[in-house]
Amino acid sequence: MQMKRVVVFLPPAAVKACDSLADRYGSNRSEVVRLAVAEGMPAAVEALQRLRGLRLVEEAGAGAARLCREPGTRKRPGRGPRRRVLDPDRAVSLLLHYGRDARAAQPWMRKAELEAALRLRALVLGVAPDDIKDVVAHALAQVSGKPRVEAVADPSQPPE
Repeated sequence: MQMKRVVVFLPPAAVKACDSLADRYGSNRSEVVRLAVAEGMPAAVEALQRLRGLRLVEEAGAGAARLCREPGTRKRPGRGPRRRVLDPDRAVSLLLHYGRDARAAQPWMRKAELEAALRLRALVLGVAPDDIKDVVAHALAQVSGKPRVEAVADPSQPPE
């Protein structure tokens, strides 16, 4: 079989996993990657479709922001269109779904990249600037599986 050289950038954890599998089965990294790509194509198609959907949503949000002003009017500095502010609880719920979809589409996504995506999505959704940091942190903690609820020292007392 004729081979063609392709340069692929992988996170260190994926390289380590490939090396581990190659050692375990007496193979090499290239063969592990070749088999993973060949066997994982259906899953890759599904992940790409989800990622495309996320990108379309982001583009639609950016396009909607541009469409808020009437055609032929000049943009005045310091004055944007009035937007309805999204309730923080609703924003966390929407960002949680968005974050889970992003993680499903790109399982190797770093926490910082996911946080940046959630912050951008919060802006598109219309979260108040004062609430963005808290809303994103809360959604990120839930997506990461670490709830932001702190234990109460005395369970008979309400949290402060």
